[in-house]
Amino acid sequence: MRLLYSSDLHGNRKAYGALLERASRDDVDALVLGGDLCPRGGSTLGEWIAAQREFLESFLVPLFSPFKKKYPAKNIFAIMGNDDFRKNADVLEKAEKEGVLHFIHKKKAELGGGFFIAGYGFVNTTPFRLKDWEKKDLEGAKMPPQLSSETVRSVPEEKGTIAEDMEDIAALSDPRKTVYAIHAPPFNTNLDIASSGQHVGSVAIRDFIEKHSPLATLHGHIHESPEMSGSWMDVLGTTVCVNVGSAYPRPILPCCAIDTESITTLSYEEVLL
Repeated sequence: MRLLYSSDLHGNRKAYGALLERASRDDVDALVLGGDLCPRGGSTLGEWIAAQREFLESFLVPLFSPFKKKYPAKNIFAIMGNDDFRKNADVLEKAEKEGVLHFIHKKKAELGGGFFIAGYGFVNTTPFRLKDWEKKDLEGAKMPPQLSSETVRSVPEEKGTIAEDMEDIAALSDPRKTVYAIHAPPFNTNLDIASSGQHVGSVAIRDFIEKHSPLATLHGHIHESPEMSGSWMDVLGTTVCVNVGSAYPRPILPCCAIDTESITTLSYEEVLL
């Protein structure tokens, strides 16, 4: 099973088109999107939420639907990220019921050949206003300094910790046969270095990887990390971990092809848009 992975497209329509064109080639069996699907911006909270909903309903699902009809054997797996409003997750849930894609947050799906994929959209707490997809990493974890006194949510806060959630997700399938799309990268790796030079990833996700040795983990969230570290991948124990980063808003699509039968055989591309 050969997967094509990208993340943090932030509503870039050309990038989505290029990604589907790449996924239409015979050597790709499935497309995986690692969160931050929707565009940013809006003069009010209501406009911001509505703009993202319009993007999902009027662009993304209609883009994916004919692709799925043309290539019924090629699945699309997606999670949301911390820049996406959770209130609009029902659009993806509806698309899943219609057979257009698989919305895999806190769920597993079969890849074939005895392999699985599962997803998780929450990130450890950030300095940013939008908190829909934020949770404490571990019980007692402190909130980092905030950029604004305003907190923005489109849905009520979900209690619990990332550590607790990851144990539940580990129980869904054999982690050694599962690829995980997790928006936040693991702490203190090549994948979580912010522009400040600090490692800002999730301790709980790193603990999950080290404890359960999943087949592979696919991340996003920290756009600049591959540039800061000089690498879009890392290895924790036997687990290959990937963060292709994001060129947003530059006209470049970073993506990576992963083969579940030969997990260390990775192919990274930067597609010019």
